[in-house]
Amino acid sequence: SITAQYWNNPLERYCAAKAIKNHTKLKETIPDRRLVAVYGHPLQTDKTFVKHLKILFIEVVNDYGPAFNHLILVREHLRGHERPVKFYSDAAKMIIVDIITTSTDSDGINRADIKKNVPSELVKKTDRLLEALVSEGVIYTTINKDKFKAV
Repeated sequence: SITAQYWNNPLERYCAAKAIKNHTKLKETIPDRRLVAVYGHPLQTDKTFVKHLKILFIEVVNDYGPAFNHLILVREHLRGHERPVKFYSDAAKMIIVDIITTSTDSDGINRADIKKNVPSELVKKTDRLLEALVSEGVIYTTINKDKFKAV
């Protein structure tokens, strides 16, 4: 059971869909356990009382990290930073991308050089992390499969 505010009158219903269907000619069905926000606009005419509803579906976000990272990226872009800030959920990927980005070689940085520059605990994971970053489109190979550049 939820408590909803229905045109400034508290109304208790079993679900928002039932409250909406009981008071409108709703064509769209709302699945059970779907979160919605309902906004109503009452209009008074000569003899009839017309109710207009606006239904906004609420999406549940399980992982807030990417959403907040995107907001930070937009904020930094609006502040006029030249290079957009990139965020990764995995700190190891971020370290490897930073190493590749700081490389000055026009052909890209070699896999062996990346392994020399990563912390010792990441050396064994470097090949797997490089493959993941290539598949995500964050980095790419240049003249051969052992030279990498950042996008």
